[in-house]
Parts: sequence; structure tokens; C-alpha cells
Amino acid sequence: MMKNLKHCLIRVLSCVLSMVLVSLIVPSGIFASAATVRKRALVISAPYDYGAISPATVDGMYNMFVSQGITTTKYVNNAATNSSVFSKINSVLGSASSTDISYIFIQCHGTSTGQLAINGSGKTYMTLSALKTQLDKISGQKIILLNSCYAGNAISKSLNSADDNVSYAQLMINQFIYGDNESQIVPNSGEFNGDTDYVIFCSSMKDEESYSYTNSYAFAAYAWALGAGYSMDYNAATNLYADKNKDQIITVKEYYDYSKQKVLSMCSSGHEQTICYYSFSDYYSIFYNDYPLGDINQDRAITAADVMLVRQHVSEIITLTGRQFQLADMSGDGKVDAQDTLLIRRYVALM
Repeated sequence: MMKNLKHCLIRVLSCVLSMVLVSLIVPSGIFASAATVRKRALVISAPYDYGAISPATVDGMYNMFVSQGITTTKYVNNAATNSSVFSKINSVLGSASSTDISYIFIQCHGTSTGQLAINGSGKTYMTLSALKTQLDKISGQKIILLNSCYAGNAISKSLNSADDNVSYAQLMINQFIYGDNESQIVPNSGEFNGDTDYVIFCSSMKDEESYSYTNSYAFAAYAWALGAGYSMDYNAATNLYADKNKDQIITVKEYYDYSKQKVLSMCSSGHEQTICYYSFSDYYSIFYNDYPLGDINQDRAITAADVMLVRQHVSEIITLTGRQFQLADMSGDGKVDAQDTLLIRRYVALM
């Protein structure tokens, strides 16, 4: 009986030590998040005009979401209408529960009065209030990445400290340029502020244009993708560049800080573009690793197979890159070395 008791105590002690080690080397909340949160993304784009709106941006954002393990749908339609876009939003995201996260990337031309030009003719516009009314029907958290000129209208963020509405003269100019479609439209501004169901990143302030490389990616989308671990240059997963503290979690503030500086560095003199955002919390995790640290082969178990992979990398037999490299960096120091091998071996030994 004493022998059995001894074995029980050893097993209990092993479990306790295992839990302690997991708490030290695995970011808090990852297991719970992976088990309870479904993540889906919808990439919406106005048709390509190969000057400002190109397939490179759409494909890059699509691949970024996929590299994050997010089920992703792409929607580009030359004959898009408000109804068709809303129908796609509902079909892709409508079944979300209160614990789910829905990502919406929108790329299109925008007007200074806060309308989104959603089809190729440039005569069908979507107001920000209409978009929000539709997205309000989707349960759970909504993370919006809006890439258009004057995108900051969505959250009423301006380069000027005074947040003035567009003047009557500007409305008249817009009506002349865009036709009767804007004759009954009043300025949209700040629709997405103050709602805890939303986190929204805008490619530019409400009084700025958004830029892109000719026939290539938009500045903001490039920065958003790279920050979340996907390089449009190499069409491949890479490090989570926005993850400043290397905890495998990208918070709202980390994402903003990284993308804002990245876009500013890409702009030429006289063509400034300033990322802006709204969130109910700077510390909300918008991207995070669904796999626990150490699960290098991503089979949702940390085993001897993962130990072998990190050993082979340290011995230069193989080279771990992208997400596998991140999962192998147990110590979080940006390297995969003997220390990481030791940490993962200890974890497996305790399991």
C-alpha cells in the first residue's frame, strides 16, 4: 500500500511540475483561446485597376490570414452592390458566436466624405454607417482593416487636432466629381467609435490619401501582413514582426505601433500616410499563436518528434523558418539554440 501511495504522490508531483513549467514557457490564454475561439476572415476588394488596387494586395492579405490558421474567403466583384457585399458578409461570418473573432479586410477607393467605392464603375458607394449596420449583425469580436483613401473617417481620426466635418464646398466638389450618387450623402465620420465589439485599423487619417506601389501592394496592407507574420515580398510566413515583447501574441497597440512606423518609412516626402485605429483596449490580442510553444510540427502535442526537430535545427541538419521557428523559440529570445532544446526536452520528460 505504501508503494502505491508513493507512486500516486510521484504522479501528482509530476503533474504539478508540468503545469508550472507550462505556465512559465507558454503564453497565458493560448490553450483556452484555441479551444473556444473560432476565427474567420473575409477579404473584400473593389476590382483591380492596377494603379491603386492590385491583386498583390488582396492575395497578400488572404495569405496572411491563412498563415495564421484562419479560415479565409476572398470576394472581388466588378458588379458589386451594397446588397451583394452584405450578403457575402452574412454567408461567411453570419454563423459566428459570441466567443468568435471575425476579421474583415476591405480594399477600395474612398471619398473624403467617408464613402467606399465598392465596384469597378466607381458609381456604387457604401456608407460607413451602412457597413456598420450590417456588421452589427455578426456576433463576437470584429477586427476591421480598412485600406482606402480617407479611411480615418470610420473612426473620425484627423491629422488636425480639431475634428471638423467636411465643408459644404467639399461636398459640392465631390458631387461634381462623382455624380448624383453623392447628392444626398452627408459626411460619414466616427461610426465605429465607442463600440466594444470592434477593433478597427484605418490605412490613413480622414484627411489623407492612401498609397501603394504601382501594380503592387498597398503600403498599409504590406505593413499589416508583415506585422502579423507574412511577407508579401517573399510570399511566405515569417516572424511576427509586430510582436514587440516576443510572447507570440500581438496586441492592438503592438500592431498599431509597428504598422504606423512601417508605413511612414515607406512614404516619400510630401505623400505622408498615417495609420490610425480605434479599440476598446490597447491590450486586446488580435493575433496570437494557436499552437503552444514547443509544438513545432503543429500536431497540438509536444512530443519527442518536436525535440528531434529543434535538435536538427541546432545541429544545422534542417532550418526551421516562419511559424516553426517561432514555436521552437521556447525562451523567447529570438534564437533557436541549445537552451530551447533543453527547455523542450524537460517539458516532454515531465509529460
